[in-house]
Amino acid sequence: TPEAGSAAKRAMGRSEEDEAPDAFQKYADKVVITSGTPEKGSYRKPPQREMHRSTPLFFIRPSLPQSSDVYRGYRSSETFGLRNLGNTCYLNAVMQALCSLREFVSDLRAMPQTVGPVAGGELFSCTTEILQQMSSPDSLRGPLSPAKLRERIAVACPMFANNEQQDAHEFFLEYLNQLHDELLSARNNWLFAQGVEPSMADNEIGALSTHVHLDSEVEKKLVCVTCRASRNIRERFRDFSLDFDAAPGNGVCMLSAMLEAYFASEMLEATCEHCAGASASMEKLLAAPPRTLVLHLKRFVPNLEKRRYDKQHQRVDFPARLDLRSCVKMADSGPSVASSGDCCSSGAGDQQMVAPRPVARPLVRRESSVEIVEPSGATPTAATFTSSPLGLPPPAALEERRRVAPPMWYSLRSVVAHDGASPHSGHYVNYSRGENGTWRLFDDSTVKQFGSEFELQRLGRQAYILFYVLETPVPAKV
Repeated sequence: TPEAGSAAKRAMGRSEEDEAPDAFQKYADKVVITSGTPEKGSYRKPPQREMHRSTPLFFIRPSLPQSSDVYRGYRSSETFGLRNLGNTCYLNAVMQALCSLREFVSDLRAMPQTVGPVAGGELFSCTTEILQQMSSPDSLRGPLSPAKLRERIAVACPMFANNEQQDAHEFFLEYLNQLHDELLSARNNWLFAQGVEPSMADNEIGALSTHVHLDSEVEKKLVCVTCRASRNIRERFRDFSLDFDAAPGNGVCMLSAMLEAYFASEMLEATCEHCAGASASMEKLLAAPPRTLVLHLKRFVPNLEKRRYDKQHQRVDFPARLDLRSCVKMADSGPSVASSGDCCSSGAGDQQMVAPRPVARPLVRRESSVEIVEPSGATPTAATFTSSPLGLPPPAALEERRRVAPPMWYSLRSVVAHDGASPHSGHYVNYSRGENGTWRLFDDSTVKQFGSEFELQRLGRQAYILFYVLETPVPAKV
């Protein structure tokens, strides 16, 4: 009866008010009241039920305790990423690309063995240190910081000292220029110390890794259309900036076509002071191809009206292997220059011109003065050429050169991609192929496997800088 229940509760020292509410009944069932009103410290855990001795144990005691270095199961790759210091994805993407150029990195790290003074260079030390850490999973346990490298580069180029987004291509060139000049200065001092004039020394003595792997030479032949005065000049490059051969939304751009358009013959608007001719033809060919071919896709074009750079989003079809023989000068013959009729008119005599190729930085005015020398050995005369080139179709000898010359294959090694609307916004990442052929995505501190080069075609609208490595080494440059 209710009266009997109340009496039992009073006998236990509990009243009706002490009865736990329904909401706390589950909790109350788990405690044991010792005596009187519950107070602090009056709760104790109920005794645990003993495990039945018949319960099997499914774990095995681990081996002897070891260092934490052996705990690698959580790691997703063999290479660490780089910490983003604040909009430094452009730096991280470029450094990951350079790290994938194993032949270049190996020769760079070995330079102190032949040219001792290079080891004292600050940028050389920063570069080799971080490249070693990036390629060695045992050196550090986490993302690496490129702060020291950025600070050293910013000494000569303060624009990279802040946390604003920068153009990865501009950083790539600035970084290589500084590294090369530091190596060259150390080599010159080393040669002077041995009593050798640097300008008279053989290129093989203390060869610079930046020069051996990344330098190339382009031979240009300028011919006055009227008087046929001509001159061959050579220019050095570490990369090639390629224009898009299709307007936005008009199909796919083929990388091979973009490269051939770069080396296509051109008609320059010029004034020859010797004969008052108004134009000159120019043909370009690779006189010394690089071991590492760096192709910069000119996605950012100037908007002169708004004083800014706009991005081109055309898709580029880039192959896993690229044959460069059609752009290389053959050793047994010089560049062939088309006649004035071939360059400027069709078979019917009508003039044919294609759209002019924009210069790399049209916001900056560029002018050049080129000396024209007559082939007859007469007195040299000068002609001033303006910076308004008119692109021409590839010469007829292009297919013949491709048929006769041996193939020169380059393999795709790395891709710097940009996702965004302008060079000062968006995000840069890198895709690189390892020594075992595996492709990885390097997104700042995140590193993960990507797939194969065939999946890279999905990056056709984001690819910005392509790195190709020569499959068969070429002789050293003269």
